Amino acid sequence: MNDPVDAFLVLLQGVRRAGPDRWTAKCPAHSDEHPSLSISRGEDGRLLARCHAGCSFEAILAAVGWQERDAFTDRQAPVIRTRVRKPRGAPRSFETDQEALNYLANSLGGQRNGTWVYQDAAAAEVFRVVRFDGCRGEHPKQYRPLHQSSDGWRIADPPGLLRLYGLPEIIEASTVWVLEGEKCVEIARELGVVATTNAHGARATDQTDWTPLSGKLVILIPDRDAAGEEHLKGVRTQLACVAPAPTVKIVRLPVTNEGDDIEQFVEARRSGGVTDDDIRRELEQLAAAAPIVEPVQELVIVRLSDVTPQQQPYLWEGRIPSASCTLVGGKQSCTKNLFAYDVIGRVTTGSPWPDDRAGPRRAPQSVILLEAEEHLESSIAPRLAAAGANLSRVFFIKGAPTNNPDRTRLISIRHDAEAIQKVAERKGDVGLVVISPITSYLGDVEQNSNEDVRNEIIYPLKSLAESLHCAVVILKHPNKEWQNSDPLERIGGSAAWTEAMRCVIFIGNDPDEPEEETNPRRCAIWVKFSIGPKPAPLSWKVRVADSGAPAIHYLDDPVTFSAGEMLVTRRKREEYKSKREKAAEWITTTLEAGPMTAAALSDAAMAIVEANHLFSMDAFERARKDMREAGRLTLERKPDTNPAEWWYWRTDRRAPEWHASSSGDGEASSADPSRARVDPQTCGSCGS
Repeated sequence: MNDPVDAFLVLLQGVRRAGPDRWTAKCPAHSDEHPSLSISRGEDGRLLARCHAGCSFEAILAAVGWQERDAFTDRQAPVIRTRVRKPRGAPRSFETDQEALNYLANSLGGQRNGTWVYQDAAAAEVFRVVRFDGCRGEHPKQYRPLHQSSDGWRIADPPGLLRLYGLPEIIEASTVWVLEGEKCVEIARELGVVATTNAHGARATDQTDWTPLSGKLVILIPDRDAAGEEHLKGVRTQLACVAPAPTVKIVRLPVTNEGDDIEQFVEARRSGGVTDDDIRRELEQLAAAAPIVEPVQELVIVRLSDVTPQQQPYLWEGRIPSASCTLVGGKQSCTKNLFAYDVIGRVTTGSPWPDDRAGPRRAPQSVILLEAEEHLESSIAPRLAAAGANLSRVFFIKGAPTNNPDRTRLISIRHDAEAIQKVAERKGDVGLVVISPITSYLGDVEQNSNEDVRNEIIYPLKSLAESLHCAVVILKHPNKEWQNSDPLERIGGSAAWTEAMRCVIFIGNDPDEPEEETNPRRCAIWVKFSIGPKPAPLSWKVRVADSGAPAIHYLDDPVTFSAGEMLVTRRKREEYKSKREKAAEWITTTLEAGPMTAAALSDAAMAIVEANHLFSMDAFERARKDMREAGRLTLERKPDTNPAEWWYWRTDRRAPEWHASSSGDGEASSADPSRARVDPQTCGSCGS
């Protein structure tokens, strides 16, 4: 294929960009209420897709009518063929709308069964939504947007906020009925009322411009199901931001079955001989009787005189705060999880903390654990047991239910934070929530978006921590910018990950230990602690319990390096060391044996430059000057030499014998011009 990723995205529902060459969408291989499919483009352009609910790659492809070979950019033609096959795949644009529709019908395997055109205020088409029935996979009914751009027809939404359906008509109306779905709107229009909806259903209300409804009477008619309530909530949220505010009423139709909407309401009356005018009058009577509802968004104001000041509560005194979020970062294999499991072990048993081993025992508390990268039976449970945890107090959230009772989906903080809180409230004594890694639970939230991370991830978790008076510990991998030794910047993604945290802990290996060490010392350094003085670092080594599971054993050895030094390994530090630094190290090593003439030192440096290009002569001269200015290197002229003879030596080593005998006190006389220090950049005779 030309671009299998673009072609694949066209076939999915709920597609949202999650970063450069990364997307999330609803998995086509199972009934997916929340996007659980991660899509990315491989280095060679191939399609990469992973369903967090457990669907195999082959099942995902089969659900859209693909085979595994379709996921690659190129397919080598059989040797017996001599002509080049026309590459398959979705072009970025089509010359006509019919070509785009034909492509969709072939790709989805369905038949077109409805088209709804969205217009601007002047009644010009902006985009259309097309319905296909009988599609392959578990979703036989599919909707796709189509719009005309400068280079042809594209299977995508136009840029910017979308228009409301039937915009020219609703602009002139004083009363507008809002329903879910274009088909329901058309039924309402048949009754003689002005109606509208947003494109793409209940989860896309924030993608539409609702300002045309400002100042109008807006009547909301939700479908009788969970999606209808979600759509109702989304529309109310959007209308609360419109100024001047519309007058909002909610009409719940007298329908019987789950999933019924205005279609069933109208059909029941038409089949009984009721005219459309009488049906419209019934709707108007229901609307007249419905109360006006307040905007769903209201500012919450607290008068500070009503607040009782409290001291900061802690899960781990002076280290991990309660009623707050703590971020734990660190590279792979740095035992972040073992550190978290050790904390869980102490919380669930009330055993002392490693820096207060003689302290009083605390009341045991329960823990909620979300862990996406470790196996429950072979890794999580045995490692927690090795950490001494009371497993009866650890509650692992495996996933959220789906329409398929045999499948679960991965938790999304954006959608499931309230459900997590309800689980904790039922347990009653939860003191800690651990999420590892947080990036597995973002759902359709873009981790590089400051606004999304703050509003959709950190704020719900902060609210959960404050409501439960518990600690929320989030584990996150750093990015791969090895040159950057700032741990707060290395966390990766939006700056909100560290800016919005009161406590950030970075875990890594002791940089002074050999890289071949199989069990290096690991260290935890508090790189941010906005509550008070930063806690002292901790260190440990991995021990193996009797069960064979790993756990950590704390050490008393001090940590004398920074988190930045811990981030960059010895090999990386050497790799990224500047030529000037390398030249300075060479000068230091060369003068270890004693003083040298400037000419001899320069000749030796030139030999190194020509032999292995460890540094350049320019770097050598700059390093030599830096060392003199820093007081690490001395340059003086030997008395009574003609031509002049200049000598270098390290200031922390013995000076040459002639220097001591000529100055008497071992120091050059500042009054003697023959022993005055000179700028090596300007002295040609001394070779410096």
